[in-house]
Amino acid sequence: MHPKKTSKPTSGSAVTSGIENKKPVRKKKVESTSTSSSSASIEDDEPALSREDVHFLKSLVENMMKNEDSPPFNQPVDPIALGIPDYLHIIKRPMDFKTIKSKINRGIYKDKEAAATDFRLVFSNTILYNGAESEIAQMAARLSELFEEVWNGDIDPTSSKLRKRKEKEDASGPKIKKLTLTI
Repeated sequence: MHPKKTSKPTSGSAVTSGIENKKPVRKKKVESTSTSSSSASIEDDEPALSREDVHFLKSLVENMMKNEDSPPFNQPVDPIALGIPDYLHIIKRPMDFKTIKSKINRGIYKDKEAAATDFRLVFSNTILYNGAESEIAQMAARLSELFEEVWNGDIDPTSSKLRKRKEKEDASGPKIKKLTLTI
């Protein structure tokens, strides 16, 4: 979950990344008129995800949820438990990885782009609420970068790179020069 906000973000620190604020589209179901005892439901002219797309999205969300930076994003934000009563006034469409996983499993997404919009919403909500310079926004930015690499085909969604924190520096860490002060 997102940590308690320490100060309101300024208008310059919020990033919306062009995400539309639309309600998710639900499947329209039409009852079959067959004479059998069980009524079948079919989708009404709405495309469904292919098996390959479902597998891709499941692998992506499951591996993103294992990343070291992901715990705050794996569950819906609980504004009461976190003591942030203004959260739902600022964030109009909350999103988290557990909800994305559930929507994949329930067949809610009509295409991969709808899922991508929700992934990006997780990251933009975090930055909007907490400010771009906050520690949690930096975690969201790292996850966003990984997500985009997978989305663009640069990393396989099952890659172990998703489960590890992506560092900008090499394995030995940042280079620090030793300074000596002479008085």
